[in-house]
Amino acid sequence: MNSAKFGAVTQQFSGPFDAKALLLFTENHALEIVRDMMGSQMSTEELAEFEQDAMCELGNIILNACLSAMADILKISLSSSLPTYTVATTDELFKRIGQSAEQPYILILHIDLIIEKRRSEGHLVFLLSSVSLQNLVIHIERYLENI
Repeated sequence: MNSAKFGAVTQQFSGPFDAKALLLFTENHALEIVRDMMGSQMSTEELAEFEQDAMCELGNIILNACLSAMADILKISLSSSLPTYTVATTDELFKRIGQSAEQPYILILHIDLIIEKRRSEGHLVFLLSSVSLQNLVIHIERYLENI
């Protein structure tokens, strides 16, 4: 598992709580997604040229859709940074996450993505500080009280 590489789209969100969101796909799934987006006639080398831009765009759409839905449900406003895309091993990703001392809490969601009959799996990871986690819990509790 340590040698497995992942494509990671990262975006910072801020509002009543701050979070760093990471959308993770295995590198192979990331290239398959790019192939589906760009057309299956492209070579792997050609796809690699478009990988960063395509995955940033896809990540931006998915992350903003998830966070916008959460913001709507919780009746809050969130803003976001521009997404970045990197390819890293699991060891490199864990080191980066471990360096986020100000955001020691991790919330992980599993997602299934279907693009043109192709199913890809990914993970959505949120890094939160203790204050941000407390604020998120407060907003979730308010929401649950009103159901």
